[in-house]
Amino acid sequence: MFRTPHTYQYFRKKDGRQLVLRSRLEAKWAFLFDRLNMEWIYEPAVIEFDSNIYIPDFFVTGIGFIEIKPSYEHLEKESFFKLKSAANSIYRNKRNTKLLSLCSTQPMIGSLNPNKNILEWTHDSIKPLGLHQFVYLLAKAS
Repeated sequence: MFRTPHTYQYFRKKDGRQLVLRSRLEAKWAFLFDRLNMEWIYEPAVIEFDSNIYIPDFFVTGIGFIEIKPSYEHLEKESFFKLKSAANSIYRNKRNTKLLSLCSTQPMIGSLNPNKNILEWTHDSIKPLGLHQFVYLLAKAS
C-alpha cells in the first residue's frame, strides 16, 4: 500500500529549541501547549505490545500521553486497535498515566465535542472525557 510521506513542520519552543514535528496539526497543538506553559515532550516513548509498537504524539506533564488526530473518523479507521493495545500496555507498566486522544482539525477548546473529540483510553474501556474535565487537566498541568 502506498503511503503519502509526512509533511514535516519545524517548531521552535519558547525555550529556543527547534523540533521537527510530523504534521501541521501536531505543531498547532505544540504551540498551544507551549503558550499554556505546559511541560511537554514530542514522541516521548515507544510502547510495545503484541510485537507491535506505538509512539504517542505527546507526553504532557500532569495529563499523560496524548494522540492527535484530525477527526474521530481518522481515529476509528487508523488507530483504535493500536490505542486500545497501548492503553493496556501503559496500564500494566505505568498505572497512573493517562492516554488521551484529541480529534480536531484545530486546537481550539471550544470546538471540541466531548463525546467524540476527547477520549480517555483505559485498560478496559474507551470513555468520552467531558470538556470541563479536559480544561481542568489543562489548567492543572500549566
